[in-house]
Amino acid sequence: MYSYSIKHKILFVLILFFSINSFEDSLAGEASGLVNALTNQLNISPQQAQGGSGAIFRAAQGNMKPQDFQNLSQAVPGIDSMIAAAPIAKLGSGTEGKLTALMGKSNSLENMALLSESFKQLNLSPEMIKQFMPIVTDYVKTNGGQTAMNLLKSALPIP
Repeated sequence: MYSYSIKHKILFVLILFFSINSFEDSLAGEASGLVNALTNQLNISPQQAQGGSGAIFRAAQGNMKPQDFQNLSQAVPGIDSMIAAAPIAKLGSGTEGKLTALMGKSNSLENMALLSESFKQLNLSPEMIKQFMPIVTDYVKTNGGQTAMNLLKSALPIP
């Protein structure tokens, strides 16, 4: 039989702990390329950059087929952590909610209204979405190619 000392068991636990932390750090670091580009070019905080890009990807996901979003996800390292950082927006009885109701609850329109609301919760004006888009789409194109960028652009009708 194998006999492991307490020291070996502690060493094993420490190695396991540091391996898990290193893996989590690498996942968080995967999104840092896009976050850094947004913070540097738009003069916003990393939290705003991560939450704003996550809100964009969440809105796109709502307008995409699951397979298309899977393809986009493969092109964007850390997309899940960005989406998790995005505020959850809800449409209320305000103008956006009324507009969505008048338009027959268009999924695309509703997702755009939710995107605007997410940006507001990040203390970013909805106009900032147009400033995010070229940076986000360039990043997607660089990491995933023209097809991935086209998937994102077609899911978000933002000029």
